[in-house]
Amino acid sequence: MEAGVHQYYQGQPVVTLGLDTYNGSPAAVEVFRDVTGVTFPLLTMGASYANANQGAFRKVVIDADGIVRYVSQPYQLNITTIRSHVDQWLPLDEPTFTFEMRDTLITYTNGFDYYVFHGVIDNLLNEERQLQITLSQVNVPDPLRGYSVCTFRGCYPPDSGIVDILETYDAMAHDTGAAVYIYNLAINPETGYMDTSTIVGNYTIRVTVTNPEDAEEVIAYDLHLEQGSGVAPRIEPVPLSSQLIRNYPNPFNPETTIQFVVSNPGAVELNVFNMLGQNVATLINSPFMASGNYSANWRAVNAQGLPLPSGSYLLELNNSGLRAVHKVVLAR
Repeated sequence: MEAGVHQYYQGQPVVTLGLDTYNGSPAAVEVFRDVTGVTFPLLTMGASYANANQGAFRKVVIDADGIVRYVSQPYQLNITTIRSHVDQWLPLDEPTFTFEMRDTLITYTNGFDYYVFHGVIDNLLNEERQLQITLSQVNVPDPLRGYSVCTFRGCYPPDSGIVDILETYDAMAHDTGAAVYIYNLAINPETGYMDTSTIVGNYTIRVTVTNPEDAEEVIAYDLHLEQGSGVAPRIEPVPLSSQLIRNYPNPFNPETTIQFVVSNPGAVELNVFNMLGQNVATLINSPFMASGNYSANWRAVNAQGLPLPSGSYLLELNNSGLRAVHKVVLAR
């Protein structure tokens, strides 16, 4: 099987999480590594696996979402054994920080106004860590318009273009302020100082907080400043892939609340799969849902209303071609 998998995925970035060495030969593993260049972060001894699976060997291929895609011989597996292995390979997709923009404020200074968008950041880790705060332009009639960031540690000088800040947060730090200032002034490219000319127009600045150790853990908001007959600041969350679906609590028993984002108006499906790739429940199947934030409750029952056993499950959200998967754990 190893040779067949290597040939099928040759030239693609593949990491093999486990190798069933039923002959128990470490030398065979080393030969395979030398020939293919494939490494194995986790090795599963074939003898122990076979005993747990009622004496039968099964060659299994599991995709990145934890769904079993291939099983040799008849499709009969010890589900407890498979779950115990998959749970080691797929850590819970739990956030390590939260970031929320909450309100806006218009302030006047010496006849010129600036606009403040207030937010808070929580560090959910029990250790000191860094988070990257980025300001970028989405819609800016004047690219030299000045903006800046103030955190609980202080304010950074006004700038334009893309602003990147690496801020340090204490362990389990909660309700730490993060404010974005958009000035009604432009940055003079020659002096670096602000000119005093008043700027009008509709602007959108994106503020993004990223985990430097996991680029997929991102939370972002678009800050809209609409200046027509009046000033209308507005905050809008950006539905990034890592934000599309979450649940709380996780692990859960017997019920969990699933929060998800519909970013594309259209058809929406929310399904639950077990670790063998079998659809055990459909929570939402709608031909049309408007863009926005939604929630659904799941009491860990299948399509027939029967309780499901403890273990790991996958929530799959499909929204007009956009797909997101989130792992949950039922602990009865």
